[in-house]
Parts: sequence; structure tokens; C-alpha cells
Amino acid sequence: MKFRRCPTCVHAAVWSDFFFTLAQALFQTAIAFVSGSMALHAQGIYSFADFTTKGINLVSVKMAARFPQLPFISAALIGLCLIGGASLFLIHNFQVASSEPSHIPNLLAFFGSLLSALASELMFRYLACVGQENSYPAITAAAWDNRMDALSSLAVFVGVLAAYLGWPAADHWVAVAVALLVVWVGGKIVVDALQHLLDVW
Repeated sequence: MKFRRCPTCVHAAVWSDFFFTLAQALFQTAIAFVSGSMALHAQGIYSFADFTTKGINLVSVKMAARFPQLPFISAALIGLCLIGGASLFLIHNFQVASSEPSHIPNLLAFFGSLLSALASELMFRYLACVGQENSYPAITAAAWDNRMDALSSLAVFVGVLAAYLGWPAADHWVAVAVALLVVWVGGKIVVDALQHLLDVW
């Protein structure tokens, strides 16, 4: 399979995503610590795990010219990491929500999750454009990873608001629903990548 490549655009997108994910993880963890939001804390842990998968894209960009199947392998690995990270996120929030928590995070989590959602959505649009224009599946997979981050941040936003209004477990139950969506998208990425690998080989 031949790519219509803009090497500068591809490299810039991969490095931008790499450092953006680290910044998101640090931001979410810091806000969670100050606000006391368990859901935002879990999201921060997930973002740190996600950050490690971005190295896969860095390797694939360097090696794709010699190994055309590598971007699809990279996309599949990102999908698997999404499934694994989201499953941990789901289990954690289910356990906390089932224990009927009484702690209510402060409104800093409300604004922090909204800002995180906006930033992730902007990164999704940027990466999706680069991935489509260059026919680069690993970058497209990373773009959807950021869309899922945006959705999970919105889940925290809604959950914190509901908790503030009198339902302490709300942010955890909403996070469980979003985690299920992340698992589904991760599975779709893996299936698509495997189908392309069969075509390449």
C-alpha cells in the first residue's frame, strides 16, 4: 500500500500527540489531586498509560518506509492498549460507585474536565486530518484515542455536576458508560488494523 505522505506533517502530528498526552495526564492528575475527584484521578492514570502507547507511533513513523505493515501493527497495539486501559478504568469506577461514596469533588474538577475535553477534541480534529490526508492508519487511531479522551472528560464534567447537585456516585457511573464506549472503539481499531494487515501481507 502506498501512502500520500507529507513527512513533516506526519512527524509533527506524532510528536504533538506524544507531548499533548503527557500534558493531559499531568493536568488531569493535578486537578484530581486538588479537587478530590476520583473519576478525574482515574482518567489521569489512564492518560499516563495512554502516553506510553504514543511511543509506538514514534517508532512506526521511523520504520514505515522499510516495513509498510508496521503502521497497521502500531494501530492494532494502540487499540489493544485502549481496551486494556478502559477496562481498568471501568472496573475502578464500578467498584467506587457500588460503595455509595459520599465525597463530592469541588468545582475545580468541573472546569478542569471541561478544558480537558475541549483540548482533546481539538487534538482529535488535527490528528484525524493529518491521518486522512496521508493515509496513515496509526495517526488516525491516535486521533480516535483523543476523541475518547474528550468523551471521558465530558463524562467527568457531567458526573461532577451531578455529584455537586446531590448524587455523589454520578461521576463514577457515567465514567463506566464511557469506558464501555472506549472498549468498543478500541476493538474496532484492532479489527480494522488486522484487516489491513491481511491486505498488506
